[in-house]
Amino acid sequence: MNPIIDEISAIRPRLIALGLDKDERVITIFKDNLEYVSRLINLFNNILKYNIPLTDAACKVITQNITKTGEASYLLKFLYELNTDPSLLPLEQNCLPPSSTSKGGAQVITLEHIFKAAYSPLLNLTSGVEQLKSRNLLNTSSLNLMLAHSEAADIIPDLLCHLQDHAYALPPIEKKLAECSSSNMYYIVKLLNFIAHKNLFSQSTLNFILKHEAYIHDIHEGAKRLADKNKLSANYFNMIGPHPENAIIIVKIMLLLADTQLVNYQNPNDIVKLSQFTLGVFLFLNLLKEAALLNTHSYEIVCEKYLSLDDEKVVNALRSIRLFDNLNKSELTSLLETLKTTEDHDVIADEFFNTIDAHNTSPKNNSFSS
Repeated sequence: MNPIIDEISAIRPRLIALGLDKDERVITIFKDNLEYVSRLINLFNNILKYNIPLTDAACKVITQNITKTGEASYLLKFLYELNTDPSLLPLEQNCLPPSSTSKGGAQVITLEHIFKAAYSPLLNLTSGVEQLKSRNLLNTSSLNLMLAHSEAADIIPDLLCHLQDHAYALPPIEKKLAECSSSNMYYIVKLLNFIAHKNLFSQSTLNFILKHEAYIHDIHEGAKRLADKNKLSANYFNMIGPHPENAIIIVKIMLLLADTQLVNYQNPNDIVKLSQFTLGVFLFLNLLKEAALLNTHSYEIVCEKYLSLDDEKVVNALRSIRLFDNLNKSELTSLLETLKTTEDHDVIADEFFNTIDAHNTSPKNNSFSS
């Protein structure tokens, strides 16, 4: 006897009860996945119970995600037992691709959404959905967002509830968020939650974050550092706008200059200058400040010659200065003069390298090496 035939024969009464005993696609799924028989029976029972069309696309989704059959079945049952408007889960007409729309233009939830969400912790998702329902925020748009980005399902409701409390229109926000990369979604929502609770959320800020989601970790870290010092404002996003990849360095410079009164954060020109600064500028400004040489005159020189400080040779030289060490005032004054009077980047780079190398190798600066 063929064990596969025996197994199929054993479950045939249940397939007959479901009206699937003649469906070769379903029988093939069972034949190829005998270890998932019980979970498949429950899944197909829920699919039929909730009038989800068993299309070729649906069968393909099941086959490709067979290990999540149990989770998908549970999630389907949970969603349909919410006692919400039947139109909330419009899976009826056909199994459309994720984030698609029905003929009327409304978003639909698909079986592919269900299986995608099944890969994330279901408790986070179900708790989040219940939170939205309790605030009357559960609709096709918000549920689509939760399913498409279930990895952030534990923090999406907090964001939507907070924005609702502040009278923001949620559907366009939900639509934009649904289009984000899954790999960045958790941190995008985390940052949006953070700035929303600081009363800094706006459509322009949302657009900026989504446009630069590749740098979301640096943008988030920069915002946190400023907030820790009570320096976070809407200007932060203007300052990092041209170079969001340098967000942390720009924040370090902002904090370095915070008590110097050298920057007017309401002045667009000052903001533009800051947005162009990189690691070399931060390292040199830090040296100047420690030597009590950071003033209007030295800052203007740095602003004029910031590109020279971005030179790799200059940056490497500045980074070679030992921890807790610093250039003396004479050395720094000489470097400032070179910056001020020299236009050739290579000459400036050589001067920085030679000055710092001489400092590092000087016997009186090598007390740690003895």
